[in-house]
Amino acid sequence: MLKKNLFCCILMLSFLCAFSQKSFKVKTYFANGKLKENGRQLGINKTGIWNYYSAKGSLERKERWLNGIMRWAILYNEKQQKIKIISSDGTEKLYKGCNCKN
Repeated sequence: MLKKNLFCCILMLSFLCAFSQKSFKVKTYFANGKLKENGRQLGINKTGIWNYYSAKGSLERKERWLNGIMRWAILYNEKQQKIKIISSDGTEKLYKGCNCKN
């Protein structure tokens, strides 16, 4: 009986730990002090929107993460215009009006 109760307690604690993880903000910087990337993590997995910047400070890429899996990414040109979207399966699609070459 004691072993069964102990097993149940351990099982409940493992479930509580798994579902009680809180997300936290992550920011990294270039040596020049400019923001390199920012987003949120849940445990070791990226979650939500992540932004990636150039060393000059302009947005280069935006990604959407869910449960550690990238769902999509948007690439930007030096004028901060959307040029391409990449889906989770690797399919790439150019934005209309970006004057991009395929």
